[in-house]
Amino acid sequence: MARFTPSELPVLTVRPPRGTEVTRAAARALATGGRGQLGGVLDITVLPGRADGPALDRALAHAERHAAERAVTAALRDGTPRSVRLRVPVPP
Repeated sequence: MARFTPSELPVLTVRPPRGTEVTRAAARALATGGRGQLGGVLDITVLPGRADGPALDRALAHAERHAAERAVTAALRDGTPRSVRLRVPVPP
């Protein structure tokens, strides 16, 4: 799950800290929405799963980026924090 709270301060904070790809995804979504001057706080929550391994790690990383983009886009619609939940398919 991702929740983005926009801010007028031009700083993006991701909690808990993730790789730069999640931050870049949020920044791209802000820029695409014409609000690249904004910042905000992006909270990422990953519920524990039953599988693990490199394929799952890749799937989770992709889902986090996608959730970040969708949460930012949703929050920009009316300026209020929005949560986005994504189900990550467990790779074979």
